[in-house]
Amino acid sequence: MPRITRYWAHDPIGNSEGILAGYEPAALKAAQDRGIIFIAELDDGTRLRVDASDVTEPEPASYTIATPDYVASRVTLITDALDAVADILDPQPAQTALAAANDAAADTSGDDARRRLRDAIAHLNDLTKGTGK
Repeated sequence: MPRITRYWAHDPIGNSEGILAGYEPAALKAAQDRGIIFIAELDDGTRLRVDASDVTEPEPASYTIATPDYVASRVTLITDALDAVADILDPQPAQTALAAANDAAADTSGDDARRRLRDAIAHLNDLTKGTGK
């Protein structure tokens, strides 16, 4: 059964709304008498118009928070992938000079950047699909 996660107070004249922060019945009734419409938002995203007398403070929701290690490992992989893309798109001046002097060396440095990119993306895919650590 869907659960109410929050209430919204909607002002139809100003065409604006905000998340309700106070639940005093007298204040809610007075606001409704002045034209404010109250909307209950359910955890499935559904929004329903409710009477001020039905508004009660919702139960606190439980959230799953990502741990710092979880986030840090993914950020590191994204950074590695972006560094490899940068190396492919804009080689460093030393690599450019090397490329002018030796075409084989230029191909090798580009291949290395592409390999690093493929490896970083593969590792990121493993992590996001839950198969990696």
